[in-house]
Amino acid sequence: MQKCLLGCYIKYICTCKLRLFLFTQFTLDCYVNTYKIVYAIEQWFKRTTTTALSAAKSSLQNLLQVESEVIASTLSNSIKTLAVLDLEYSNIGGDAATKLAEGIQCNNVLEQLWLRGNVLCDRGAGLILNSLQSVTTLKVLDLSFNNISSKSSDDIVVVIKSNRLLEQLWLDGNYLQTAGIVRITVALQNHCKLRLLSLSKNGITEDAGKALCAVVCSNVSIEVLMLGKNRLQSSGVYELSKACYQGCYYLVRLIKLDLFDNHITKDCANGLADIIKSCINLKELFLGDNMLETTGALTVLEAVKTICTLRIFTLSNNRITKEAASSICDVINKHFNLNVLLLGGNELQSDGVRIIAEAVKSNEALQLLAVCDNRVDEQTKDDIKVVLSSNLDLHLYI
Repeated sequence: MQKCLLGCYIKYICTCKLRLFLFTQFTLDCYVNTYKIVYAIEQWFKRTTTTALSAAKSSLQNLLQVESEVIASTLSNSIKTLAVLDLEYSNIGGDAATKLAEGIQCNNVLEQLWLRGNVLCDRGAGLILNSLQSVTTLKVLDLSFNNISSKSSDDIVVVIKSNRLLEQLWLDGNYLQTAGIVRITVALQNHCKLRLLSLSKNGITEDAGKALCAVVCSNVSIEVLMLGKNRLQSSGVYELSKACYQGCYYLVRLIKLDLFDNHITKDCANGLADIIKSCINLKELFLGDNMLETTGALTVLEAVKTICTLRIFTLSNNRITKEAASSICDVINKHFNLNVLLLGGNELQSDGVRIIAEAVKSNEALQLLAVCDNRVDEQTKDDIKVVLSSNLDLHLYI
């Protein structure tokens, strides 16, 4: 029984951690609670033996095993009249995909198809995508985390071209790589309805920079652009920044930009700053796990000061030292709507964190501050907890 409960718990954590970075429409309370849970499970992982983890994984697989063929067969008739079909995390593979495709092919009212976290692979994805070629009403397509490779990119292109109403395209967590992404982005050019494009964790390199720039320039309706956990590097981000020079209005509607873990260095700080300055309505900015260092971070922070709408800002694991503490304070003092600030895994040290804490004290909006793993001594940790104890809504990780 304990193993089963542990399996459920890990499933819940993994799901939350994915959605923490992938979804844009969520409440702040959800974000804060998710961070608390992820932090707790990471601490638990550090204390748990490999044997216990293996047992938990086994119980998770047994507990959550879904008879996907039964689901698909049961829905095969009703699918034909559904406007929204949500089968996320249902263990749907190639065989079940065949039944699903049969139902989808006869559907002429389908607007949303959510298939995140299944095991479609290229075979199952091909069946689903081929069935969607006859659908012209699709607004949302989510094929994230399905082990889809660049072989499926041509089928995705056909679906994009036949659905001019497409507003959201979720393809993160696959293996489309640069070649597949370039083909897809070319098809998305001049797709005037597109509001969200999620391509995180797809093995995209800097060679896709020009294609991504073209998508941004030809889709002024884009509000959410998620490219985290790829390898765009500085040169790829620089190509993306050229959208700022081709027209000041291209990024004006962007409210969420995710460039988390893309090997971006200080050499591209100016290009990154240009992108940020163009996003005058930006609410969420994810720059964690890059290599900006202090000089690059200072340039980025100057650009962030120009955005008055920012609510979530991550700059963790960027090799930032205490010399950037004053600029971070300026951001905190200027952004009265800032709710989440993640600075963990840098080199701010005790002095830098103390300076930041003084600025946070007067910011009543901030609800989540992470400055853990910054080489802070225990006495400073205790002092800061006392200093910020009056911020009743603040969740502090130090």
